[in-house]
Amino acid sequence: NHYLSWNVSNKLNLGFFESVVWTDTNNRGFDVNFINPIIFYRTVEFTSSSKSGNALLAITSKYKWNNKVNLYGQLLIDEFSFGDIKAGDNSWRNKIGYQIGAKYFNAFKVKDL
Repeated sequence: NHYLSWNVSNKLNLGFFESVVWTDTNNRGFDVNFINPIIFYRTVEFTSSSKSGNALLAITSKYKWNNKVNLYGQLLIDEFSFGDIKAGDNSWRNKIGYQIGAKYFNAFKVKDL
């Protein structure tokens, strides 16, 4: 995983997330290029002969509403193809996931809950 987080202000945090799901399809073992902390996983996937990785990209956000409530969200993108979106053919390649939510701290006023 790679995760880059930026505190825009005291209340707002934005992040960029990258991960890879990997399997050993050709008995070569783990590709050490995946542990490089600088390079994008998509680059490793294209240069590797195994093609066994599946790179995922995501953006995250968190907003501190007050001292008791945080709002958060994530958008995950897998197999993105802008051409397929423009064509409007509902391609199987465009997969997204999202999550939105809220955290309420000390909701029931139970100590150490």
